[in-house]
Parts: sequence; C-alpha cells; structure tokens
Amino acid sequence: MEAAFSAIAKASLQSQVSYAVAAKALDSARQQGDAAVALLAAAGKVQEAALESGREGGPSISDDRGGLDVTA
Repeated sequence: MEAAFSAIAKASLQSQVSYAVAAKALDSARQQGDAAVALLAAAGKVQEAALESGREGGPSISDDRGGLDVTA
C-alpha cells in the first residue's frame, strides 16, 4: 500500500513539473508572438512615414518612371 501511495505522489509531482514547463513554454511563445507583432507594427509605421515623405515631395527612392533610383 505504501509503495502505491509513493508511486501516486511521484506521478503527481511529475505531472506538476510537466505543467509548469508547458506553462513556461507557452509564456515564451506568447512573448515571441507579441514581439513579432510589435516589429510588424513598427515596420508599418516606417513604411507609412516613407510613403508620406514621398507624397510631400521629400526624398524619394524611385525615379520619375516609378523605377528604383540607383543614382542617389
């Protein structure tokens, strides 16, 4: 009987450890996802600022025909 109780306690502890490890992995994945979303949002803001600069007559990366200006 004591051996069965010991086995149950050991299994319960292993289960708790497994849940804790899975929770840490999930938190890490969530942080990485949040960082990726923030990076995409920042890239969108940079792109919008570049487009707005081009509309206002600021420096442009394209020539008059819409091609890439390689002389700059």
